[in-house]
Amino acid sequence: MPPVAAEILRRINPNMLIANEGNLVVGIEDCDDPEHRIYRLEYRSTADGAHAIAVCVSNPWDRDDPTAGMSADRGHISEGGLIRLGPGVEAVLGVGGVPLVENSPFHVEEAVIRARYWVAAFSCRYVFEELQQMKENRP
Repeated sequence: MPPVAAEILRRINPNMLIANEGNLVVGIEDCDDPEHRIYRLEYRSTADGAHAIAVCVSNPWDRDDPTAGMSADRGHISEGGLIRLGPGVEAVLGVGGVPLVENSPFHVEEAVIRARYWVAAFSCRYVFEELQQMKENRP
């Protein structure tokens, strides 16, 4: 019987790449923002789905840096791409930047929903900041 988390991820997105990695279930999907810019997201969950995190692997603003140069307080993303899904995410930040999935307060389905919402919010914030910079640099 497949882990519950894998079933949930498959129900959410039948095209998601899903694999087991040690005692975790990992799902990878491409998610687009409202203007169809593509982000690659990775979900890591305990097998029962009770604890999960989301990581931005790639974003359209900077393919090599998931933060696109934004600080964690503005972009809600940590240096390694960990998306700050909400209160309690600090417990996930492990030693040496390795996230401790089992410390996450988020269920796998909630992690996916919040990460997809983050995609739209991040793009809006990025565009807003770019426009502000252009406005400030105008003669």
